[in-house]
Amino acid sequence: MTELVDHLPASATVPTPEKFLGYAIGTPEKLTDGPFHDIDPAELPDGRIVFTSTRIGSFEEYHNPPSRALFVMQPDGSDIRPITFTPIFDNEPKVTSNGRIAFIRTDNFFDRAKVETQIHVIRPDGTDLRRLTDSEGNDSHPFYSPDGNHILWSSSRFGFKDEAPLTIFTPQPYAELFIMNADGTGQRPLTDNQYEDGTPAWQPRAGARPSQLSQVR
Repeated sequence: MTELVDHLPASATVPTPEKFLGYAIGTPEKLTDGPFHDIDPAELPDGRIVFTSTRIGSFEEYHNPPSRALFVMQPDGSDIRPITFTPIFDNEPKVTSNGRIAFIRTDNFFDRAKVETQIHVIRPDGTDLRRLTDSEGNDSHPFYSPDGNHILWSSSRFGFKDEAPLTIFTPQPYAELFIMNADGTGQRPLTDNQYEDGTPAWQPRAGARPSQLSQVR
Protein backbone atom coordinates (compact mmCIF):
# COMPACT_ATOMS: atom_id res chain seq x y z
CA MET A 1 0.00 0.00 0.00
CA THR A 2 1.38 3.39 -1.04
CA GLU A 3 -0.17 6.60 0.28
CA LEU A 4 0.26 10.25 -0.57
CA VAL A 5 1.42 12.78 1.98
CA ASP A 6 1.55 16.56 1.83
CA HIS A 7 4.56 18.24 3.45
CA LEU A 8 3.76 21.50 5.21
CA PRO A 9 6.20 24.17 6.39
CA ALA A 10 7.49 23.61 9.90
CA SER A 11 7.91 27.31 10.67
CA ALA A 12 4.92 29.40 11.74
CA THR A 13 6.71 32.48 10.37
CA VAL A 14 5.86 31.56 6.77
CA PRO A 15 3.62 34.49 5.71
CA THR A 16 1.17 32.44 3.66
CA PRO A 17 0.23 28.74 3.82
CA GLU A 18 2.17 26.88 1.19
CA LYS A 19 2.21 23.21 0.31
CA PHE A 20 5.36 21.43 -0.79
CA LEU A 21 4.70 18.25 -2.79
CA GLY A 22 7.66 15.93 -2.80
CA TYR A 23 9.87 17.91 -0.41
CA ALA A 24 10.50 16.77 3.15
CA ILE A 25 9.78 20.12 4.82
CA GLY A 26 7.87 20.08 8.07
CA THR A 27 5.57 17.34 9.28
CA PRO A 28 4.00 15.17 6.54
CA GLU A 29 0.21 15.24 6.38
CA LYS A 30 -1.42 12.04 5.15
CA LEU A 31 -3.77 12.70 2.22
CA THR A 32 -4.86 9.22 1.11
CA ASP A 33 -5.41 5.86 2.73
CA GLY A 34 -6.92 2.47 2.01
CA PRO A 35 -5.67 -0.74 0.36
CA PHE A 36 -4.38 1.07 -2.72
CA HIS A 37 -1.16 2.31 -4.27
CA ASP A 38 -1.33 6.11 -4.68
CA ILE A 39 1.69 7.54 -6.52
CA ASP A 40 2.88 10.25 -8.94
CA PRO A 41 1.17 13.34 -7.42
CA ALA A 42 1.19 16.61 -9.35
CA GLU A 43 -0.45 19.91 -8.41
CA LEU A 44 -3.06 21.47 -10.72
CA PRO A 45 -3.26 25.26 -11.24
CA ASP A 46 -6.42 25.43 -9.08
CA GLY A 47 -4.64 23.74 -6.15
CA ARG A 48 -6.16 20.28 -6.58
CA ILE A 49 -3.90 17.26 -6.96
CA VAL A 50 -3.81 14.72 -9.78
CA PHE A 51 -2.28 11.35 -9.02
CA THR A 52 -2.03 7.73 -10.12
CA SER A 53 -3.87 5.07 -8.14
CA THR A 54 -4.86 1.39 -8.18
CA ARG A 55 -8.22 2.28 -6.63
CA ILE A 56 -9.87 2.00 -10.05
CA GLY A 57 -10.66 -1.62 -9.04
CA SER A 58 -9.80 -3.53 -12.23
CA PHE A 59 -6.88 -5.81 -13.09
CA GLU A 60 -4.48 -5.93 -16.03
CA GLU A 61 -5.53 -8.71 -18.38
CA TYR A 62 -2.16 -10.41 -18.92
CA HIS A 63 -0.25 -10.72 -15.62
CA ASN A 64 -3.25 -9.64 -13.49
CA PRO A 65 -1.74 -6.86 -11.34
CA PRO A 66 -4.08 -4.02 -10.25
CA SER A 67 -4.80 -1.52 -13.00
CA ARG A 68 -3.77 2.12 -12.49
CA ALA A 69 -5.76 5.19 -13.49
CA LEU A 70 -5.58 8.95 -12.89
CA PHE A 71 -7.53 10.57 -10.07
CA VAL A 72 -7.95 14.12 -8.80
CA MET A 73 -8.60 15.29 -5.24
CA GLN A 74 -8.83 18.46 -3.19
CA PRO A 75 -5.66 19.71 -1.45
CA ASP A 76 -6.85 18.19 1.82
CA GLY A 77 -7.34 14.75 0.24
CA SER A 78 -11.12 14.94 -0.03
CA ASP A 79 -13.40 14.49 -3.06
CA ILE A 80 -11.27 11.84 -4.79
CA ARG A 81 -12.62 11.04 -8.25
CA PRO A 82 -11.25 9.27 -11.35
CA ILE A 83 -10.59 11.09 -14.61
CA THR A 84 -9.32 8.11 -16.64
CA PHE A 85 -10.55 4.54 -16.99
CA THR A 86 -8.31 1.81 -18.36
CA PRO A 87 -7.85 -1.97 -17.92
CA ILE A 88 -4.07 -1.49 -18.03
CA PHE A 89 -1.95 1.39 -16.61
CA ASP A 90 -2.05 5.20 -16.65
CA ASN A 91 1.01 6.81 -15.01
CA GLU A 92 3.25 9.85 -14.71
CA PRO A 93 0.79 12.78 -14.86
CA LYS A 94 2.49 16.07 -15.71
CA VAL A 95 0.59 19.38 -15.55
CA THR A 96 0.97 22.47 -17.71
CA SER A 97 0.12 26.02 -16.65
CA ASN A 98 -3.32 25.88 -18.31
CA GLY A 99 -4.17 22.70 -16.42
CA ARG A 100 -3.89 20.17 -19.23
CA ILE A 101 -2.40 16.87 -18.05
CA ALA A 102 0.07 14.78 -20.05
CA PHE A 103 0.46 11.16 -18.96
CA ILE A 104 1.54 7.77 -20.24
CA ARG A 105 -0.84 4.89 -20.98
CA THR A 106 0.37 1.31 -21.29
CA ASP A 107 -1.54 -1.06 -23.58
CA ASN A 108 -1.16 -4.72 -24.45
CA PHE A 109 -0.93 -5.59 -28.15
CA PHE A 110 -1.42 -9.33 -28.30
CA ASP A 111 -1.35 -9.41 -32.12
CA ARG A 112 2.34 -8.49 -32.03
CA ALA A 113 3.08 -9.92 -28.57
CA LYS A 114 4.26 -6.69 -26.98
CA VAL A 115 3.39 -3.96 -24.53
CA GLU A 116 3.59 -0.35 -25.66
CA THR A 117 3.50 2.89 -23.68
CA GLN A 118 2.27 6.05 -25.38
CA ILE A 119 1.76 9.68 -24.33
CA HIS A 120 -1.78 11.00 -23.91
CA VAL A 121 -3.28 14.29 -22.71
CA ILE A 122 -6.52 15.01 -20.87
CA ARG A 123 -8.26 17.87 -19.07
CA PRO A 124 -8.59 17.79 -15.26
CA ASP A 125 -12.32 17.10 -15.59
CA GLY A 126 -11.65 13.95 -17.63
CA THR A 127 -12.68 15.39 -21.00
CA ASP A 128 -10.78 15.80 -24.27
CA LEU A 129 -8.65 12.65 -23.94
CA ARG A 130 -6.18 12.51 -26.83
CA ARG A 131 -3.27 10.30 -27.80
CA LEU A 132 -0.17 12.25 -28.86
CA THR A 133 2.28 9.49 -29.82
CA ASP A 134 1.73 6.30 -31.81
CA SER A 135 5.00 4.45 -32.27
CA GLU A 136 5.87 0.77 -32.03
CA GLY A 137 7.93 1.40 -28.95
CA ASN A 138 7.68 2.99 -25.53
CA ASP A 139 7.08 6.74 -25.29
CA SER A 140 7.31 7.88 -21.69
CA HIS A 141 8.48 10.52 -19.17
CA PRO A 142 6.66 13.50 -20.73
CA PHE A 143 7.68 16.91 -19.40
CA TYR A 144 6.03 20.22 -20.40
CA SER A 145 8.07 23.29 -21.24
CA PRO A 146 7.58 26.20 -18.79
CA ASP A 147 5.12 27.91 -21.16
CA GLY A 148 3.28 24.67 -21.96
CA ASN A 149 3.98 24.87 -25.70
CA HIS A 150 6.30 21.84 -25.98
CA ILE A 151 6.72 18.40 -24.48
CA LEU A 152 10.01 16.60 -23.93
CA TRP A 153 9.90 12.82 -23.65
CA SER A 154 11.97 9.67 -24.03
CA SER A 155 11.24 6.99 -26.62
CA SER A 156 12.55 3.60 -27.69
CA ARG A 157 11.09 3.99 -31.21
CA PHE A 158 14.56 3.80 -32.81
CA GLY A 159 14.73 0.14 -31.77
CA PHE A 160 17.85 -1.94 -31.19
CA LYS A 161 21.27 -0.56 -32.04
CA ASP A 162 24.40 -0.68 -29.88
CA GLU A 163 22.69 -2.29 -26.90
CA ALA A 164 21.60 -5.51 -28.67
CA PRO A 165 24.81 -7.53 -27.95
CA LEU A 166 24.70 -6.49 -24.28
CA THR A 167 21.38 -8.17 -23.46
CA ILE A 168 20.70 -11.87 -22.99
CA PHE A 169 17.33 -12.78 -21.52
CA THR A 170 15.22 -9.59 -21.61
CA PRO A 171 16.51 -7.29 -24.33
CA GLN A 172 14.99 -3.84 -24.65
CA PRO A 173 15.96 -0.88 -26.81
CA TYR A 174 17.72 2.11 -25.32
CA ALA A 175 15.69 5.33 -25.19
CA GLU A 176 16.43 8.60 -26.94
CA LEU A 177 15.10 12.08 -26.16
CA PHE A 178 12.41 13.66 -28.35
CA ILE A 179 10.51 16.94 -28.46
CA MET A 180 7.10 17.83 -29.87
CA ASN A 181 4.52 20.58 -29.81
CA ALA A 182 1.95 20.33 -27.02
CA ASP A 183 -0.66 19.10 -29.53
CA GLY A 184 1.56 16.21 -30.66
CA THR A 185 2.74 17.72 -33.93
CA GLY A 186 6.35 18.37 -34.91
CA GLN A 187 7.84 15.27 -33.28
CA ARG A 188 11.60 15.09 -33.69
CA PRO A 189 14.59 13.50 -31.90
CA LEU A 190 17.07 15.46 -29.84
CA THR A 191 19.50 12.56 -29.28
CA ASP A 192 20.56 9.53 -31.31
CA ASN A 193 23.49 7.72 -29.74
CA GLN A 194 24.64 4.48 -28.11
CA TYR A 195 23.52 5.50 -24.63
CA GLU A 196 20.30 5.36 -22.62
CA ASP A 197 18.76 8.85 -22.56
CA GLY A 198 15.70 9.31 -20.39
CA THR A 199 13.72 11.29 -17.76
CA PRO A 200 14.23 14.71 -19.41
CA ALA A 201 13.49 18.05 -17.76
CA TRP A 202 13.61 21.72 -18.77
CA GLN A 203 16.12 24.24 -17.45
CA PRO A 204 15.68 27.92 -18.38
CA ARG A 205 18.70 29.62 -19.87
CA ALA A 206 20.51 31.99 -17.53
CA GLY A 207 18.88 35.41 -17.69
CA ALA A 208 16.02 34.25 -19.90
CA ARG A 209 12.77 36.19 -19.69
CA PRO A 210 9.53 34.19 -19.39
CA SER A 211 8.73 34.94 -23.04
CA GLN A 212 11.98 33.28 -24.06
CA LEU A 213 11.36 29.99 -22.27
CA SER A 214 9.45 28.55 -25.22
CA GLN A 215 12.37 28.95 -27.62
CA VAL A 216 13.70 25.52 -28.58
CA ARG A 217 17.11 25.11 -30.14
